[in-house]
Amino acid sequence: MYQAGEPAAPGVAVTLTDIDGRKLRATVTGPDGTYRFTGLTAGTYRVVVNAPAGTRVTRQDTSGAANTSKVHPLLGYSEPIRLSAAERRLNLDAGFVQTVPQITGTPEAPDGALAPTPIERKPAYSGTQALTGAALALMMLTAGWAILWRRKRRTPSHPFVR
Repeated sequence: MYQAGEPAAPGVAVTLTDIDGRKLRATVTGPDGTYRFTGLTAGTYRVVVNAPAGTRVTRQDTSGAANTSKVHPLLGYSEPIRLSAAERRLNLDAGFVQTVPQITGTPEAPDGALAPTPIERKPAYSGTQALTGAALALMMLTAGWAILWRRKRRTPSHPFVR
């Protein structure tokens, strides 16, 4: 799971699936970040990679270079891989980048600055507020129909009013 000069990614779950997404085999990358599926028959496969916690798969390279990430960053799996009976592929690489900064230490940083405070996220509106909004809309609709109905009853030229 790495190129020369990059840090290894040990312990990453890697799954081999057929073209329809059925799981065929699973493994975990070794201490050096490599993985291998052996004894494969000729066929079409995909490699699925589960990014470690706090990371995401890097952008997929489109240049066709042999040693670049072959895993789609949003989908987490490779393009279809067609293998002949005796073929070996050793270049299905996936890179990872950190998504969440690691905060260590106590709430107060060593230099006296305060560490970031987590932000409490609240839903935009609750179910009760949504229900109240729906009831209000229904009342306005009913009032509008009542006003139109009264106007039509007062108009003597209306064909249905006697």
